[in-house]
Amino acid sequence: MVKVLLFLAILLPLLIQAGYANTTIVSGPFTLDTGVNPGDDLFGYVNNPWIENHPVPENKSSYTAFTEVEEKTLEQLRILFEHEADDYATGQESLIGKFYSNGMDTGSIDRQDLSPLKRELTSIDEVSSHSDLMNVSVLLVQEGIFPFFLYYSDQDPMNSSYIISQVEQGGLGLPDRDYYFRNNTGSRKIREEYRRHIKNTFLLMNENETEADCDARAVYRIEEEIASSHYTEIENRDPWNTTHILSWNDLNSQYPNISWDTLSSINGSGKSDRVNVHQISAVSKLDQMLMEVPLNDWKKFLKFKFVDSLSESLSKAFEEEHFNFYGRILDGVNTPEPRWKRVLATVDAGISEEVGRRYVENYFNSSVREKAKNISHTIRLELRERIQNLTWMENSTRNAAVEKLDAMDEKIGYPDNWMDYSDLNLSDSYARNILETNHHKLIHGPMGLEKIGGTVDRTAWLMSPQTTNAYYSPGRNEIVFPAAMLQPPFFDPAENDSINYGGIGAVMGHEMTHGFDDQGGQYDKDGNLRNWWDSTDTAKFVVQERLIIDQVNRFEAAPGVFINGNLTVGEDVADFGGLTLAYHAWDKNGRDVIDEPNSNNITPVREFFMSFARSMQGNATDQFLRASALTGQHPWNKFRVNGAPFNVPEFYNAFPEVGPGNPLYRAPEERPVIW
Repeated sequence: MVKVLLFLAILLPLLIQAGYANTTIVSGPFTLDTGVNPGDDLFGYVNNPWIENHPVPENKSSYTAFTEVEEKTLEQLRILFEHEADDYATGQESLIGKFYSNGMDTGSIDRQDLSPLKRELTSIDEVSSHSDLMNVSVLLVQEGIFPFFLYYSDQDPMNSSYIISQVEQGGLGLPDRDYYFRNNTGSRKIREEYRRHIKNTFLLMNENETEADCDARAVYRIEEEIASSHYTEIENRDPWNTTHILSWNDLNSQYPNISWDTLSSINGSGKSDRVNVHQISAVSKLDQMLMEVPLNDWKKFLKFKFVDSLSESLSKAFEEEHFNFYGRILDGVNTPEPRWKRVLATVDAGISEEVGRRYVENYFNSSVREKAKNISHTIRLELRERIQNLTWMENSTRNAAVEKLDAMDEKIGYPDNWMDYSDLNLSDSYARNILETNHHKLIHGPMGLEKIGGTVDRTAWLMSPQTTNAYYSPGRNEIVFPAAMLQPPFFDPAENDSINYGGIGAVMGHEMTHGFDDQGGQYDKDGNLRNWWDSTDTAKFVVQERLIIDQVNRFEAAPGVFINGNLTVGEDVADFGGLTLAYHAWDKNGRDVIDEPNSNNITPVREFFMSFARSMQGNATDQFLRASALTGQHPWNKFRVNGAPFNVPEFYNAFPEVGPGNPLYRAPEERPVIW
């Protein structure tokens, strides 16, 4: 919900196979497919041997270098969790142990069935008026269940020092609006299966066949109408499209059928009279629908949303139904993960900083932080120098860009201060503990509702140290690289600088350049949404951006399905920028020779680009590739590797065999010049 630009498409579930606790993921040497010309497929040249040995497991839709690192990290966490569970079993207090033990106690969960949700389900059944409906919906919001729209707190986009309420489109069970309207065989099949899933969920709630069928149709109709008002993924990319500051009085007068007064009463949400409504059309449509849709249909909608959100914490029948649709049908995964993995992921999501604190204490070598900071420092200096020397940028824009870079905060490894969970009280119910931790995060988290009207704590982290990812936050003007990211194949203190700059260095450069792209570049040095670019510079940037969009549009992710460059352009530009910065920072700081072969008969400059390619190694199902191409803002890894390097002039020095006869070759006039 908080706006960040991630290096990876999503924060992947913490999924792991046993056996990694005492192993090391090695970053070298390279094993190459010499039967492939890198100018035809750089991704395959570097990664085909790895792909052959790493088929997509039955319980996943993709498997990547990030997955390998996650598996190692998660096996470490499993050891911690099981130790905590043992302590809890002997009477010692342990948040992790209690939460994890409750989740692993399937016998108790099956016996409880829906009883942990009785309070909310009874409240929904007792709804007899529009006012009741609104009150129950706000009750669910306080438990982290958002039936109508997302409600949370974040920085004021126009005054980033302060925290205000945020309203964002929601209410859908499918990934985005286009799933409800795309007219192809695959999409129609998914919609049919989703309606069946809704019906099956009602059957599990003891409705008869006729009732369940009727209620499923009603719920789907509501979702479909809500979806018609949602912004597209491309529309959501423009922060000006998603910034509409209103007062609570404005909301009450313009959209009177939504109980804004009840919402603003949650833990002092009304302390600030500024509310950012991200998508006006979604709120307007909901306001209209609340008076047009029968009350009983809304009750069924709330009931389904509530139970479906918690189905993985309920009895085996609910759990299996959830996986059948969201895993097997939607993601193309044939087998669910073992229970311990799913429970661990839930606990980690609920009390992430408590888990992170233990992870750092037990598994992270703090000395790694310093070398990573040094690499980041050299890349920042490189970007600063290149901005100062840009010939296409006007002085006013250039000076503001340098000021923004100098003000950019950096977080590496883990927070210096940890979140306090002393007021979190867990019960013996796994489902109730999920609701309790949801509430705790919503109210007391780094940007919690209790902080509305106050100033932003810029020392807080928005990503846990055990997460294998990185991000740039436009509103906070900060780059963040968690501890789990600082390990092979992305970073290895024992490896050559060419490996580290091509790995973590490219990631660092990627995140830094997000501060100056078509999204992050619309925020100033303090994180305020403000147009600080000269209009002629914006036009020049768009011309260079267009070159990359046209390149990416030619990549076919699945038969007949091409990457949408207009959707992925932010990540594509950042990949190009990050690789450019990392190369030149390494060239100036990381080595003494350019083209002397190493012990593997690979020159360091060639090794640099191969390290970037290896960090993106991955395998995926056709269904995953198709879905990510249609809705993802990050291209699949193959297209990132076969894209960005071919725009970097130095790549052709490293790979002299690549030339005009190769399909990935780009003539100098086809290559963008940005950083």
